Amino acid sequence: HRSNFVGYWATRRRPTPIMVTSHQPLRRYWWLRHIEILDDHLIRRFDRILPVAQAVADEILAKRPDLSARTITVLNGVDLDLFKVNGRARGDIRAELGIPDNVFLCVTLGRIMEDKGLTYLIDAQRQLAHAGMEVYQLLVGIGPQMEMLQRRVRQLGLEHRIRFTGHRRDIPDLLHACDLLVVSSLSEGLSVAIIEGMAAGLPVVATRVGGNHEVVVDNETGLIVASRDPRGLANAILTLVEDPQRREAMGRRARQLAFAKWSIQRMVRDYERVYRDVVAECRQSAGPPLSGTATL
Repeated sequence: HRSNFVGYWATRRRPTPIMVTSHQPLRRYWWLRHIEILDDHLIRRFDRILPVAQAVADEILAKRPDLSARTITVLNGVDLDLFKVNGRARGDIRAELGIPDNVFLCVTLGRIMEDKGLTYLIDAQRQLAHAGMEVYQLLVGIGPQMEMLQRRVRQLGLEHRIRFTGHRRDIPDLLHACDLLVVSSLSEGLSVAIIEGMAAGLPVVATRVGGNHEVVVDNETGLIVASRDPRGLANAILTLVEDPQRREAMGRRARQLAFAKWSIQRMVRDYERVYRDVVAECRQSAGPPLSGTATL
């Protein structure tokens, strides 16, 4: 909403086309209602609205069907070159983090905040511990819920099973040291973390929110579960822990799909196509140039 506001005011008196990407539906907390009203007011004035997932586009158009001609979905992508080679050995990463080589390791990437549903993930890990399953969990990132969640982990006696890594710059190497990506989000647009996990050859357990189902093919590259359901998360993780052949097949298919569909080059081409169309419209509406007038 901040960039929308700045972009609108910077161009309001100029004939400059303006486009906005929409990364996920607005969080529906009562104290953010004024932000939702402001965003709704601003995007009506933009030349193109570019949701990063079809689920986000559907939500925008359900509220504002009059924007359909200006709304174009441009799916996220990642730099897949980073995932072509496994740099550091799996054992090196685990040794650095104090994770035994023989345990099953889940990983979650992203800002540690309420929308990521991490309290439910911690409860799922508690259920796995009570079931006697040797499953460890990495929480990679920082955010406003970090201290609260660390306290909860200590209270539950899960410090040895759930590790907070903080901010990391070696995400491809880190993913190669893990066995499963878990996304417990309550709200998403189109998760870059899921694409990265798939590119690293990991199967995914993800909640049925936002565009998660647009990336994860249920029962083919991972498992989709309900949000706010620790038992469902625990059961999905347990299913893949106990079936290594299925898990490995899902990981191989996930990697193939990531490299076929989710490259940053494809994303850039899609954005470029939108930009070129808008420029062409502007030239057409401006009419033929006057004699002697230079044009780009």
